[in-house]
Amino acid sequence: MKTFFWFLAAGALAGLAACFVTIGPSNGVHAQGFPVPLVFWDRNPATGDLVPYEGFAGLLLNPLCFALLSLALWALLRLVRRFILSRGR
Repeated sequence: MKTFFWFLAAGALAGLAACFVTIGPSNGVHAQGFPVPLVFWDRNPATGDLVPYEGFAGLLLNPLCFALLSLALWALLRLVRRFILSRGR
């Protein structure tokens, strides 16, 4: 059970770190945050300026997504471990 919480904490921390990943080239459409961006920047065709589109849901959804993925990995590793141990008998 202790390993379960370590996987959960590691996934949540990885999700927080992923909030600061920049995606895309800086001269076009780009964003910050992965897999749910915190902000998109797009060029205004009339002025050429970068226009930000903010969405702060990524601060909650990124850690949640990574935590769920880490828990799925934990469950898969536990299943594989049980399968390997049962074949040894």
